[in-house]
Amino acid sequence: MDDRIWCMAIADGVHVCPAMVQLLHRLKGDRLIVVSDALAPFGLPDGEYPWDDRPIQVTQGTARLPDGTLAGTTVSLPQAVQNLVDWGIYTPEQAIATTTTAPRNLLGITDRRDGDRVAADRWPDTP
Repeated sequence: MDDRIWCMAIADGVHVCPAMVQLLHRLKGDRLIVVSDALAPFGLPDGEYPWDDRPIQVTQGTARLPDGTLAGTTVSLPQAVQNLVDWGIYTPEQAIATTTTAPRNLLGITDRRDGDRVAADRWPDTP
């Protein structure tokens, strides 16, 4: 695959399944950027909410129109990072880099230092 091409994926398990994220990781390495399309009901409990002048039903983070069409999800970017780790595709550091370092590299921002290390106390095996 052409190294000039970068890929972006919504790692919510709905838009893109874990197997496809793993394939993209193998094909693109550090040229994969994880993004989110969290809809307005983000952080709210399951239920029906207005969206773009239409109702959507949110169930376990997935939002659908009344006819069952996928409207999106309410999965946050931190949850997408956690999914990458839970799916066994990335280490915590690699998963975080897909949302921080990778976009910076795509944009060619090289005149800045990396941020301080994230305290990943949710992953007890992180040094």
